[in-house]
Amino acid sequence: MLVADPMTPALPGALEALRAVKAKAYRNGLASADFEFLPRAARLARLRQQLVALGVNGFVVPRADEHQGEYVPPRGQRLAWLTGFTGSAGVAVVLRDRAALFVDGR
Repeated sequence: MLVADPMTPALPGALEALRAVKAKAYRNGLASADFEFLPRAARLARLRQQLVALGVNGFVVPRADEHQGEYVPPRGQRLAWLTGFTGSAGVAVVLRDRAALFVDGR
């Protein structure tokens, strides 16, 4: 729903054009081409850079989203983004010098 006062006739068209441009360029980071663009090792290195910058020793990356939901939308696929794991149950533990991925054996 778009609310603007006053609503100019050109506004809806301009916003739709902007949405189309953004949608065309959108990448969720989960496609094979995205992993070629930014490989898993580079993703892990970026996370480790943030660990150092924040002064923390490690980070737990769950499969669940921020609401602990079972059905995770593409924007919440943190574990898949980092590791490529797309199964139904898993968690990664990333330390500054080590990392481990734990998954359900089903």
